[in-house]
Amino acid sequence: MQPNLVLSIPIAIFLGLGALSPAVSRADEDATPPVAEESATSDTAAAAIEPEIQLPFSMPVPEGWRTETIPFPLGFAPDLPYEGLEELRFSPGMFDADSEQFWSYAFIWWVNLDSETDADSLSIYLDSYFQGLADAVAQSRELDISGAHFASSIEANEGASFSGVAETFDPFVTLEQVTLHIRGDVFPCPAQERLVVFFALSPQDVDHAVWDDLDAIRAGFSCEASE
Repeated sequence: MQPNLVLSIPIAIFLGLGALSPAVSRADEDATPPVAEESATSDTAAAAIEPEIQLPFSMPVPEGWRTETIPFPLGFAPDLPYEGLEELRFSPGMFDADSEQFWSYAFIWWVNLDSETDADSLSIYLDSYFQGLADAVAQSRELDISGAHFASSIEANEGASFSGVAETFDPFVTLEQVTLHIRGDVFPCPAQERLVVFFALSPQDVDHAVWDDLDAIRAGFSCEASE
């Protein structure tokens, strides 16, 4: 895996809209950002790159997928009452409307052990998350998304797992509504005194092949940092 580079210029994969919050991107150096319309100058880019950092856990990256790390509070969703970080895994077709992997990705919230992670709380926080993201991207691109609809519904399943659906808006490519199926779970990392909330999301039904990669990311997660 490529080392973490701290980036505050508009090449962060998910944000693609400047330094709303300090983002750590580990995309291929020649990858094209999905929404950034202007390239940063070489001087800005050089100033934005900080020393390498080490994640406090291990989270797999399937071949061809890209990654990003964003610390809490999230710049586009400051209402989420968490401390820690968000770690993301983007499918190769995440921003390709013609791909079966479109809007398919996984992320975790690495938060304090006493954080609110019940199904009702997650539903509320996902609403704020998706609406905040869309609003921030729309503002950066001078888009009017006043007609966009956001509604997330998470239900607790057996054990600590959950599932649900998020009705959100794609401000990156299609400028249309998108429905995401969600599967995930909540589990502690006692030695690190942290709680992990894992989310896998895709518009595809859960029997689609993209879920194999999403499930592999969850199966390969370890509370221990990579050596």
